[in-house]
Formats: sequence, C-alpha cells, structure tokens
Amino acid sequence: MAPAWPVKYREFAPFYDVAERLMGTHGTAGIDPLEPPRSGPMPYPSIGHEPEIAAFERKLRAKGLHPFPLPIAIDYHDGGTCARCKTCDGFACKIGAKGDAEVRLVNPALAKGGVTLITEAFVRRLITDPSGRRVDAVEIEHQGVTRIIKGGTFVSSAGAVNSTVLLLRSANDKHKNGLGNNASDQLGRNYMAHNNTAMMAVSPFRKNRVTFQKTMAVNDFYLANKEKPYPLGNIQGLGKLQAGMLTANLPIVPELLMGLFAERSVDWWLMSEDLPDPNNRVTLDSDGKIRLSYTPNNLKSHGELVRVWTRIMRSLGYPIIITNKMDIKVAMHQCGTARFGTDPKTSVLDTDCKVWDIDNLYVVDASFLPSSTGFNPSLTIVAQALRTGDAILKARGETVPEAAPSMAAM
Repeated sequence: MAPAWPVKYREFAPFYDVAERLMGTHGTAGIDPLEPPRSGPMPYPSIGHEPEIAAFERKLRAKGLHPFPLPIAIDYHDGGTCARCKTCDGFACKIGAKGDAEVRLVNPALAKGGVTLITEAFVRRLITDPSGRRVDAVEIEHQGVTRIIKGGTFVSSAGAVNSTVLLLRSANDKHKNGLGNNASDQLGRNYMAHNNTAMMAVSPFRKNRVTFQKTMAVNDFYLANKEKPYPLGNIQGLGKLQAGMLTANLPIVPELLMGLFAERSVDWWLMSEDLPDPNNRVTLDSDGKIRLSYTPNNLKSHGELVRVWTRIMRSLGYPIIITNKMDIKVAMHQCGTARFGTDPKTSVLDTDCKVWDIDNLYVVDASFLPSSTGFNPSLTIVAQALRTGDAILKARGETVPEAAPSMAAM
C-alpha cells in the first residue's frame, strides 16, 4: 500500500491552480471521475479529439466507461504555435509549443532578468560551513576550470537520480553518509518510476488517420473498480506510433510491416503505481559511478490493467494487441529518492522540501514524492516548487505573492 502524504490536498490545491496557469494547461474540469475539488476551470479548454478518437470516446461511453479529455500543456490556442504534429509525445518540440520547464519557466525567468544561467557545467559538490548546518558554496567544473560559487540559499533541481547523487557526493565529516542523510538513511532509497506499458490495438480492416492522438484518458480502473476490488491504474492515448519508432528497437522487423501495423493501430499508454521500496535505490560507488538498483513491484495490478484494456480493445474490433512493458532503461517519471515528511528519522526533506539537517538547502524536483501515484508527476512537481518558493521567501523575510483562492474559500 502506498504511504499517506504528509501534506493534504487542501494545502496543494491553490498551487496546482497557479501551476496550471504557468504551464498553460488545456483541459475540461469536472468530468474526470477522480478529479478532486478545484477553484474553477482550467486555463484553456481541452484541445478536442480528432474524429477517430471522438468515435472511440463514444464507444467507451457506451460500455459504461467515463473517458475524459487528457489535460495537456501545449501552446494550442489563439496566438499559439502548436501545429498538433505526430511527434509531440516523446520528442522535443522544434517550435517551442510544449509547456515544459524550459519554455514556460526557465526562458521567462531569463527574459525577466536577474538570473544567470551557466550551461554545460558539472556540479561536483555542495560545501557546508564548519558546523555542517549551512551550505556555503557549490563547487562546479565549467570549461575545464573548477569554480566555487557562494550563495545564501541553495536549491538542487537535478532530478530524482542526480539530486540524490549530488547530496551523496557532498559527504563530509559532519555528513558522512551525504547531506540530509544523518538521521534517516533514506537518501537515495524508495526510487520509483511507474509500471508502464505501451499498447497497439490493431485492426486489419480499418486505418487510423489520426495525427494528434494523445487527447483522451480513462480513470475508471484507477481505484477499486467493477473489474477488480483493488486499484489498477490510468489509461491514456499515446502519441501516434510510426514505423520508424517501432523498428528502432526491432531492426530485424521490416519497416514496411511495422508501417502496416502503425497505420491501423490505436495506441495507448497504460500506467500503474509502483510502490516505494527502500531497497530500490540510487547509490554512488567509490569511483563515483552512479548505480541504480530496482526490482519492480505491484506487477499484478498492472498486468490486470493490461488484460482488462486488451479485452475492451478486442470487443471494439481490434483483435491484434501488441504490448511493450517498459523496463528500467525507460527513465521517465523517476521520483522518490529524497522523500519529504514530518519526521527526520524517516524522511530526507521537511514538508517545504528543505533538507532536514541543513538550514539553507532545498531539493525541488521529483525526489520529494513519498509515493509515485499513478499519474505523470510534472504538475505536482511544479506545485510543490511554488510551495517551496513561498517557504524560501518567508524564511528570507520577503513578501509572498498571493496564490489562487484557497480551498477554504470554495
């Protein structure tokens, strides 16, 4: 069973609203069967289904399911740049139309000024003061030169693997097992990355002419459901698979054959929670090599989700089902290696994402998640970053900007 979070949704809700505005989220509020209370509509309306996906929605509703528009952050509205191309899912956007951190957060910050971005730098370690209670400086390698950069507040946002590695690599006499690891020995533990399966549902008799396929999701099986008395996971449209994508890992299969499958398939991404396990962890070898140890869990639920969706696809006229269960080499949705909590003996960070035994060091990325849930963590990371930003401002005695309406006002 996934652990409870130390922060209630009520505290997160205003920051989710701000995060949606910052990222430019499209969607329709109120029709996801799992949607929690919110203060109002999403910033932009859902982008709409192409005819093939709209037909699928009608067929799924006829089976008693509740498909809904997948919330998605793309620049697809008046004045936007999105062209709804086939390569959106899984590829960098050449025209900057994806609402990712670079486009929606970093670039605007640089344009505003007061920010210096140093690229192609290797961060070696964080250097604490003699007491071990504060970070004084960061040591980096840049263009072949070692530099020491001092500061008042330090934030690591290197991701669930590299933030952990940086804290481990910063071990010293006061922090022999790495920064933030004196009391708990939790740093690097509880690595999670979801159970993911890509599915092609193929019909020999009809072509799928969709271009932008990633517009629909189904949460009917996320919690206990009519199929099983326990949670299975989330289903959502996958960016349209194409022949070249399929043959990249199967070079012995003719591209022509894969092309025939691809043009006749409807493609899905099936995602189930993986549970925190202290033995699933990131460690650092004596020679500095990063090591990831991971044994998958919660596979029964994920397998049931694949079987249920396979049966539904076949009932809709797609007899050929091709699945690919993702393994540890697929490095998306990594989280959990520096969990936040209320007890320094069982967590690395406090609920503001400050490292417990360091007064001015924060970790702001997916490391903080105590469980992976069964959803993309991106919006939660942005929301928590906003919470942490407020906490840093308060700690510095600065004014905290007003967020969205609080849940208490709803």
